[in-house]
Amino acid sequence: MASLYNINSEMQYLLESINQYAEENGGEITDEMSEAYDKISIDRDKKIEDTVLFIKSLTAESKMIKNEEKALADRRKAVDKKTANITNWLMGNLSGAKFKSGKCAVSYRNSTAVEILNSESISDEYLNIKEIVTKTPDKASIKEAILKGVEVKGAELVKRTKLVVK
Repeated sequence: MASLYNINSEMQYLLESINQYAEENGGEITDEMSEAYDKISIDRDKKIEDTVLFIKSLTAESKMIKNEEKALADRRKAVDKKTANITNWLMGNLSGAKFKSGKCAVSYRNSTAVEILNSESISDEYLNIKEIVTKTPDKASIKEAILKGVEVKGAELVKRTKLVVK
């Protein structure tokens, strides 16, 4: 692993070895590793400093990875939105007609989904309570109730058509 800081190469190697062993053994670090740490012939303060710098380097790497995860998630969301836009556009242009070629096929599948018109008017029996202060409509139980003929105030079933691309 490249280090952000100038750590003694012997310390760098030992700390990476300790880390690898700990990863492979449920976080356990042996007494032999502690003894090897103690035997490195550099000043105690330098050992501690190098260990802290190693930790700071790992922390910086973790932060960099977290930032990259966010950037990738943002890119994925943008691509998903673009896909939805083009799919909706194609769906409108095909007007329900199927399409098939040697490289792709387009068909349609009807589904029923619950559309929440007013979540405040939905009774508690149809709410998923995620936290004491947060209530969200339970669309599955609402759909089941409506299909059985129960009127659920604040919700209705709507027909949707989804474009299936293979």
